[in-house]
Amino acid sequence: MKMKPVHGLLFFLLLCSCMKRKYADLVIHNAHIYTLDENNSMGEAMAIDHGKVVEVGPERQILNKYRWGKSIDAEQRFIYPGFTDALGHYANKLVNNRQSAESKQRAFESQWLTLQQDLLRNGIVEVHDAGMDADQLQQLMRLDHSGKLNVRVYTMLNPSDENFRFAEKLGIYTSRNLTVRSFYLTSSKDIKLSRRWVEQWAQRCTNLKYQLVFYPRDSAEISWFWKVARKAYQVRPDHRWRLMVDNASVYLNYSYLKDFAVFVTVFPIATTEKKIEENKVDCRAIMEGFGILALASNFSMNSWSSMNVQQKLNHFPPNTTHKIGHLSMTFQERLKALTVWPQFAAFHESIRGSLSKGFEANFFIAERPINSEGMTHENAARMTFIQGKLVYDATK
Repeated sequence: MKMKPVHGLLFFLLLCSCMKRKYADLVIHNAHIYTLDENNSMGEAMAIDHGKVVEVGPERQILNKYRWGKSIDAEQRFIYPGFTDALGHYANKLVNNRQSAESKQRAFESQWLTLQQDLLRNGIVEVHDAGMDADQLQQLMRLDHSGKLNVRVYTMLNPSDENFRFAEKLGIYTSRNLTVRSFYLTSSKDIKLSRRWVEQWAQRCTNLKYQLVFYPRDSAEISWFWKVARKAYQVRPDHRWRLMVDNASVYLNYSYLKDFAVFVTVFPIATTEKKIEENKVDCRAIMEGFGILALASNFSMNSWSSMNVQQKLNHFPPNTTHKIGHLSMTFQERLKALTVWPQFAAFHESIRGSLSKGFEANFFIAERPINSEGMTHENAARMTFIQGKLVYDATK
């Protein structure tokens, strides 16, 4: 059939119009999007291409500007950048040393995939895993190489000679979903810290250009840390060494944080009511001293349940300034302490954390607004995405 001239012209104009629209792999619309960018912008729709955020903005603007391979109607739900647990103990609880190497790997993979699913259903897309040994790390590396590791893992090795030799050969390691560049020092049943031992590991970390992560248990240990942090700062000002504190931590000299470029990670929930009453951690003073901080669960796998990490990380009422002792943060600050700021501690602040243009599209669509009253359902996330890829879907 011969096309009439007017219809041909209309077809040509429509074709030109389509050609002018930009392409995105995925467009999500009809949403309330927390970008957590520098301006704390909110959006109604988001365009994603090749795993990165292309644009967040008003609904009509995004839908008119882009054509897409797939679109999702968020049905007025809230979207948040994916959460990071800035310190937990995950992989080291999954290994039974009495098993053969092959059985150990199979068991590790099975348990990790179950754990990973639990994290993703709670919108947690990254964990900073403390206290890992070389054999556990190698199992995680194999899982990453196989493409089965979806959750991002920032690894903190145990301070042993074997792990140090492994780190010397490995160097600063970054793969698809795994980063290795730190050691975790703390007192335990097996390890009692001494000043000389801390200084030795501080020097090792400095030589390797690794981050030292320190969890002090008393005033003597914190005094050692300030000395080694000051020395490291003189060698490399951007060392980003990390100090872990909880609600029962010893007194901190907050002015030292800026002076020695020390990043603080806070465990917001104490283990006893007495510890809450004795809380000496002042998040406001930490942010005034260094500017940012991260929140962490300090979670142990031997007491894991699917909602516990989410509850530990994010237990405050919405849109208020909540205070436990001196632990005072606004809602926006708490969100950044779970998303944007931990990425600075992991050396990834230019690629992850917010939903800014050019950043990795790591986010979750929440079933309900975070901390909504009566939020007791199992799935905090309706859908979770990492690099624009759907990795958890509660609707299926």
